[in-house]
Amino acid sequence: MLYRLFTFILENHLPSDSAEMTYQNLTLPILTAVTYIETFYSHNPSVEEVAKYIGLSTGYFSRLFRQQLGEP
Repeated sequence: MLYRLFTFILENHLPSDSAEMTYQNLTLPILTAVTYIETFYSHNPSVEEVAKYIGLSTGYFSRLFRQQLGEP
């Protein structure tokens, strides 16, 4: 699943004609969450754990994540 998430981000949120890698339309909480998920992937962090880490409610984090990345 993590591979699909990063592939989606690369295909849909990074400019293809620029050597500089910048994320477009992703908020800081989502970028922080993706980094956290990548860092602790082997521990299989729960949605609740990631939401708590970035300081959002689980429901709001889930909606924000789905809106910005198109993945639940």
